[in-house]
Amino acid sequence: MKVTDGSDSSSSPAVTCPESNKRTGGGGKGDGTKADKKLPGNGVAVAADDLTSSGLSDESEVESSNNHQNGTTHTNGNGGGGGGGESPGSSDVDVALPNGGGGGKVKTKKQQDKHTSNGKAKNSRNSEDMNGSNNKKSNSNCTPPPVATTTTTTTTTSSDEGEETPKDDDPSGDSPKGDNPEDVFYVHDTGLTIKIVAPGAEPFEIQVAVSSSEIVQELHQLLMEREDTCHRTCFSLQLDGITLDNFAELKSIPGLKDGSVIRVVEEPYTCREARIHVKHVRDLLKPSDWADAYAGADCASLSFLNAVSGGDLSGKKRVVDCTPPDYIMPGTANSLLLNPIHPLNKEHKPISCLKVMAASGWNPPPGYRKLHGDLMYLLVVTLEDKTCHITTSPRGFYLNRSTTDEFDPAPSSPHNFLSHSLIELLNQISPAFRKSFTALQKRRMSRHPFERVATPYQVYSWVSPPIPHNLDAIRAEEAFSSKLGYEEHIPGQTRDWNEELQSTRELPRSTLPERLLRERAIFKVHSDFVSAATRGAVAVIDGNIMAINPGESHKMQMFIWSNIFFSLGFDVRDHYKELGGDAAAHVAPRNDLQGVAAYNAIDLDGLYTLGTVVIDYRGYRVTAQSIIPGILEREQDQSVVYGSIDFGKTVVTNEKYLDLLKKAAPRLKVLPHYVLNEKEEVVELCSSVECKGIIGNDGRHYILDLLRTFPPDANYLPGENVELSEEIRAMGYPMEHPHKLCCLRQELVDAFAESRYMSFIKLAAYHLQTMGLSKKLNIEPAPTTAEGEDASIKGEDGAGVPNQNGIGLGGDEESAKKEENNVKRVVESFVTDKAEESSTVKAIRQAAASVCSLSETEFDIRFNPDIFSPSVRHAEPCAEKLAQVAQRDADREAAERAKEAAAEGSTPPEATESNASTTTKEVAKPKKYPSMDLQTKINKEACEFLLMYQIPQFVRDITSNSACALDSGSTFFGPNALIMDGATLSAAMHARGINIRYLGRVVQLLLEREKAVREGASTVVSSVATTTTPNGAAPTTNGQSQPPTQNGTSSTTTNGHLANLPHYMTTIALMELIARAAKHIFNPYVQSVDVMNQSLAISHFLNCLLMSGQSAVPPNLNDELTPLRGSRGGTHRNKSKQNKARNSSSSGNGNGIEWTALTQSSLWEQILGDISTYFGLTFPPGETFKDSLDGTLSFYGIQKISLLRSFTLKTGVQILLREYQFHRNGATSGKSSGNTFTQEDVLNVFPVVKHIDPKASDAYTFLGTAQSKMSSGFFREGYELLSESLNLLNNVYGAMHPDIALCLRSLARLNYVMGEHGDAMAYQQKALFMAERILGVDHPTTILEYTHLALYCFANNQVTTALKLLYRARYLALLVCGENHPHVALLDSNIGLILHAVAEYELSLKFLEKALDLSKKYFGARSLKTAVGHHLVARTQSCIGDFRSALMNERETFSIYREQLGEKHEKTLEASDCLQHLTQQAVVLQRKINDLAHGKGLPPIQIQPPSMGSVLDMLNLINGILFMQISQQDIETFKAELEQRAKELSPTSSLPQAAIQPAAAATVMEEPLD
Repeated sequence: MKVTDGSDSSSSPAVTCPESNKRTGGGGKGDGTKADKKLPGNGVAVAADDLTSSGLSDESEVESSNNHQNGTTHTNGNGGGGGGGESPGSSDVDVALPNGGGGGKVKTKKQQDKHTSNGKAKNSRNSEDMNGSNNKKSNSNCTPPPVATTTTTTTTTSSDEGEETPKDDDPSGDSPKGDNPEDVFYVHDTGLTIKIVAPGAEPFEIQVAVSSSEIVQELHQLLMEREDTCHRTCFSLQLDGITLDNFAELKSIPGLKDGSVIRVVEEPYTCREARIHVKHVRDLLKPSDWADAYAGADCASLSFLNAVSGGDLSGKKRVVDCTPPDYIMPGTANSLLLNPIHPLNKEHKPISCLKVMAASGWNPPPGYRKLHGDLMYLLVVTLEDKTCHITTSPRGFYLNRSTTDEFDPAPSSPHNFLSHSLIELLNQISPAFRKSFTALQKRRMSRHPFERVATPYQVYSWVSPPIPHNLDAIRAEEAFSSKLGYEEHIPGQTRDWNEELQSTRELPRSTLPERLLRERAIFKVHSDFVSAATRGAVAVIDGNIMAINPGESHKMQMFIWSNIFFSLGFDVRDHYKELGGDAAAHVAPRNDLQGVAAYNAIDLDGLYTLGTVVIDYRGYRVTAQSIIPGILEREQDQSVVYGSIDFGKTVVTNEKYLDLLKKAAPRLKVLPHYVLNEKEEVVELCSSVECKGIIGNDGRHYILDLLRTFPPDANYLPGENVELSEEIRAMGYPMEHPHKLCCLRQELVDAFAESRYMSFIKLAAYHLQTMGLSKKLNIEPAPTTAEGEDASIKGEDGAGVPNQNGIGLGGDEESAKKEENNVKRVVESFVTDKAEESSTVKAIRQAAASVCSLSETEFDIRFNPDIFSPSVRHAEPCAEKLAQVAQRDADREAAERAKEAAAEGSTPPEATESNASTTTKEVAKPKKYPSMDLQTKINKEACEFLLMYQIPQFVRDITSNSACALDSGSTFFGPNALIMDGATLSAAMHARGINIRYLGRVVQLLLEREKAVREGASTVVSSVATTTTPNGAAPTTNGQSQPPTQNGTSSTTTNGHLANLPHYMTTIALMELIARAAKHIFNPYVQSVDVMNQSLAISHFLNCLLMSGQSAVPPNLNDELTPLRGSRGGTHRNKSKQNKARNSSSSGNGNGIEWTALTQSSLWEQILGDISTYFGLTFPPGETFKDSLDGTLSFYGIQKISLLRSFTLKTGVQILLREYQFHRNGATSGKSSGNTFTQEDVLNVFPVVKHIDPKASDAYTFLGTAQSKMSSGFFREGYELLSESLNLLNNVYGAMHPDIALCLRSLARLNYVMGEHGDAMAYQQKALFMAERILGVDHPTTILEYTHLALYCFANNQVTTALKLLYRARYLALLVCGENHPHVALLDSNIGLILHAVAEYELSLKFLEKALDLSKKYFGARSLKTAVGHHLVARTQSCIGDFRSALMNERETFSIYREQLGEKHEKTLEASDCLQHLTQQAVVLQRKINDLAHGKGLPPIQIQPPSMGSVLDMLNLINGILFMQISQQDIETFKAELEQRAKELSPTSSLPQAAIQPAAAATVMEEPLD
């Protein structure tokens, strides 16, 4: 037996965790093993879809190698997954894994059966080195072009259309100058054919690409995944009798040539290897595919694409059954069912292979049997009810003679055969096992690789069917062992998370391969840490971990488990007493996490943050942090060398920390400032005073408590002597908030600084012009009055968006960019002219003063995070102090420049907005310290910018026609996500820098918009921007609410009702507001409940929240434990009441909530109170609808099932999958008289986890360049960059990540545009699998992926599949937000078109009419989208003979086109021709009717169904893809003309290449419909 363990490594402990011990038959490596040392310095893993350059294949079918990571390596689903290039995996070395490369066509049945059989991937952190549990199968049907592989040493090829450079805002800040994303080349390695000979299996051949990074390990993994060798875990490989080193590179093996024979040699077991083998067999025998996914275990999650599509996305069948299910038909949202959300395949019943497999009670072997080699004993009960006792020995497994009562370890007779594999032994002793195991393998092989691979983070399902709890002794042994789950890998110790997290960040990053290795290590260690922290937090709340201060009260207790520190979100020692107590303590960890994310994104050498995870579980907030070495050995005040431990009363500083933090300050817009300490000394800080600097025993400089990294929010700080403007005060600010830790978001700080920078540039140009220094450039002079200047400044807070008076300042994006370039040239030209330097300085001073710059001579927007802290005493530094600081900063900058020059640009300088203007002044000259008034003013103006511009602009954007895009614009591939629920709305707000506490303000503006629309306001946008009401939101109608319906929304679907419904964004925002308020009440509510009554209390809360028609009946407590005697008498009921009262009062936590006393009305009052106090929204008095939650939901069109989904996702509650009757009639008897929810409906409570998300910096550079290329029309170049980006993403993240899904969707879209419909479908299928697995089966992005895949399936002539996918998308949309959403219009248009194509005209008309109604509501009755809707309806009506209606609709189409496009436009002429054709058809029909009236009979009407091609063209149009026929010669001619014109306009400097490239963009026009 050969063992390669961590002792072979010399890397740092974090990268080489001892848990990475591997045997020769292992399936993964630790980050610091020998393979890492052999990492080539000149390349990375070649792309997954380049078959000629990497991978192992079995007769041209690529077998994936899915490295199962152990120790520091988290099984992220690494490995091959088909031709999409998502299979390079994330092994711990830069190797080209065997992957599902392009060219991996599906071969014969025999070849197809040779892929993996292990089933779902197992997470290494919960398994005992179960190598090979992540399994993949190559199932690609397409061969994309070879993918460029990035390197740093070989000759490069660049595209002729112009080079793109990496973005300056690379988050890592460490891209070397030489790593241009265009530095690509193609790798073509010669492949070898090698024969593998394994015991008990037929010899087979594989293709090996002998690349510089291919290692023997991949051959091991391949064997672990094949059907005929998957049951082997303990073996070595031999070539010519010589055992191969597991980590040797294939190219370095002497004697390896084409046709070589490698033999699989069984190795002897050790006790550890035997346990690994048994665990592996147990995982292979798991009977259910979904049990782990529903239980939220082992990084398993759900995917229903195969169940929805029938499991066949490659067939060419014509339509079989196109009838949509009743529950998704237009107008049936009120009767929406919940069961279809999980369409499990009914045929797939669990397959059992054994009744029992467990460790025998005779373990461990006695001493005399150890001397015979006995390692452990197993007890197995077969399906034939045969009880077998099995001995594990170094040579394998055999039956012994022991029984339940007698120990006899001798081999059994006559079945005394010895098998090296437990599977082989069980095959011999049980025919039923052999049959069942074969069936189980075939089922697992039929699943797509992306259905089996583990996700990087655990995903939880909010609903679950009843899952049987099977007897599993091995699971029981794991659950109740005292081990942490790692001792099998690390004898006697646990992982040092802090060392791992910090060491991975210290890895070198000067070259691309080094950065890939570093980022991969960071991501894996982080995902492992998140998993361990989550398990620890759950154990803390469940009471399974002992506190380190057990004598304290429960809230004050702290815990350490697995080298992770856990604390609860309570104000334990009045630390936050002045900031809001428990409310502040609850929000502080979240703010701290945002600060950690900000400093991690800067990725500064020498500055370290703690691993931080925030977990919400069962009402408690738990903060999990890695432990600074030595921090537990000394008091906190002895450890802190920078910052304050008492919010500013005592303050210390440190030169090293100041130097490090000042490097990070420009990116975070943090102003170094001065405060007084307790000794009245002036102390300089470059962070908030709460930020603490601690030097650990490892010598690293750590910063922690980053809860005030960003500027305070003055809008929520009443009583801090903050004078806000009149407009802000009129809105009701500053508002009281439960805590005083409100800070602005980093996105807002950046947006504000960018807005002010544009104002600064324009104002400087304006002042220079007015001084007569114009260079005769075409710049329109700004107003000369002071009022005009102020107006331009305020308007520029939006850079081209209307100011308060609705006047636009910038125009469209292109003109804004052009103007920006012009004014920059103006300023630069003046600054370089020495003769006019004094005037230039004067102009810049005026501009700086106008934008409130902290510096008089340059643009400088930074914030003092302590500006409003009451306990901080600010100080004005003396001149001597400023001079010292300036000299120190100058010396530091000089040293950095020298270091950069010596390193030849290995680290790019961080770009700041002010470095352009700092070059003209003395570096050592002390800067003037900005006054406290100026610091206060700039902070207040940022807060005003949020309220006056950012939020109104956000409301305008989400209520405009392109409202579904999460970002302000769309990418080339359409919107990034759809705003369909609260989670996506929150993400959109955060992307704009709007905190969730402003959700009330967003809802208020939406309600005011509703009021303006209903009152027929002439301009909605101006109303939203300027109308403010101090007393809260205005009513949307005259107070007349519709009666509540069963599902919380009315079921009528007339045009009038649709018009009466509020805007869908109002519905979504209000639903999010109610769900968040309910969560705020639920947390303390569930904290107060005894553990035995958790399910009772949660079901009672859900009844009070969602049930209507009768009062929620409080449940009886402890029903399961009621004694039998007296159960029918009154005495028992009295005791039960007393017991209930006693329990509720004794278990309360002092917050006044007795959970059994909760009612619908009291809960609604609490929700209204939370909406008012936390979100600042008060419904106007006198409205009848607000008297109950039910009336409010009905009034605003909020579905109860959608609210239930939103609430459970926020709180982690999992409920039973069944149909819920929300409206109960208490007067009737029978089933409807009970509560909606019972305790059996509450299945589980999962943790809700918040953590940072490490990024793959280089991949995003490629992705951005690819999007730029494709927007310019260079699809082939964009394709290559996209493929390379996908390769890099896989190298860092493994096979599963949301960004990989986005990349796959982009590749699918691009393939579709280029006419490769088959490839597009294959890529989109993988993107959809990934969205379901990572984001959830009902996430809005999943709905978007279904929509795209349906289009590509139809293009591949798979009509039935396309309809099934669209039906699924429509059902999920109805579940998430209801019918009142523009994306439902897009889905209905798609469904109607395809049903029309297959002659289902009546069904088609229902969907098309619904789509037309929605288009009128959201895009306007005269919009082009509505015109298309009228045309589609008219076409369908004509096919069923309703020519009168068809003519009316087609006239509408013609009228809109003529009005919008003109008489001569192609579309107008087409509509005119269609109108004439319909008129002729109507005349013909009328004649036939007349003939019938005269007794001549009615001949059949000939209806010509449309061709599939014409339907596809229309589908492309409504999905935002418009093909334009332009020849290459036209494009070249156009480019030449542009270049000539550019030279004529500017002889000295021609237009940049980017200005020329858009000429080619005419090939495709992207117009996201929604």
